[in-house]
Amino acid sequence: TPIAAAKVQWGYRHEVRTDARGRFVLENIGPGEAGVSNFGTTGPDGQVVRGVRFDVTVSAEGFAPHAQEVSLNEGAEPPELRFAMRDRGGTISGTATDLDQHQPLTGETVVAVPEITDSMYRNWLSPLMNGAGMVGMEMLRSYCARHNRAVVTAETDDQGRFTLRNVPEGHYTLCFIRRAQSLALRENVEVREGETTEGMDLEVRRRPGDLLTGRLLGADAQPLASTSVGVQ
Repeated sequence: TPIAAAKVQWGYRHEVRTDARGRFVLENIGPGEAGVSNFGTTGPDGQVVRGVRFDVTVSAEGFAPHAQEVSLNEGAEPPELRFAMRDRGGTISGTATDLDQHQPLTGETVVAVPEITDSMYRNWLSPLMNGAGMVGMEMLRSYCARHNRAVVTAETDDQGRFTLRNVPEGHYTLCFIRRAQSLALRENVEVREGETTEGMDLEVRRRPGDLLTGRLLGADAQPLASTSVGVQ
C-alpha cells in the first residue's frame, strides 16, 4: 500500500514528501552538498568510476523509520529506491532529571542508539558508550544508515518526560548527545514490536566535576608554566 506524505530525508539538510502513490524524487545531488561524500573505484577495465554517497531516511506516522546508504555513479542511471515500511516498532518512555537540582530537564534530545553487531561500528561508538565520546548526530545517523538502521530521537517536555515512538525492534542505548558529548547513558534497553518499554529514566549531573588541583614541576624540580594538563 503506497504511503503518502512520508518524510524522505537525504544528506544533512534536504527533505521531500511522498505523493499519493508513495513516490518521491531526489534532485540536484552532488559533491559539496552537506552529507554527500565523493568516492572513486577502479573498474575491471582499469577505468576509475566516480560518484557520490549519501544517506536516505524515510519516516511516516505509525511506522518504524528506515535508513539506507545510497551510491550514485557519475553518468549512470539513478537507482530506483524502494522502502518497505512493514513494521511500526515499539515505544520507549521515561523522564530526564537534573541530579543536583532535582528538577526535570526540559528541551533535551533523547537518542536511541541502535545496537549493531559490527566491530568497526562498536569501536567507533565505544567512546560514546563510555560517556566521553565526541560523536555528532549527523555522524551517528550516517553510520547507522550504512547498516540500514535509523536513529530515533525525542524531545523532553516541561516535566522532563520523553516518548520515543516507532522504534524498530531490538536493543538500544539511551543517551543525550549535547554539544557532541554523550550524557546519561542507559544501556541494553529492549524494544519489542507493538510494546512500550516504560520507566527508562535518565539522571544528568549538569554542574562541572569536582575540582582537581596540583603543581606541575619539571625534572629539575622547577615549576612549569603555560603547560596543558588533562585528565583521562
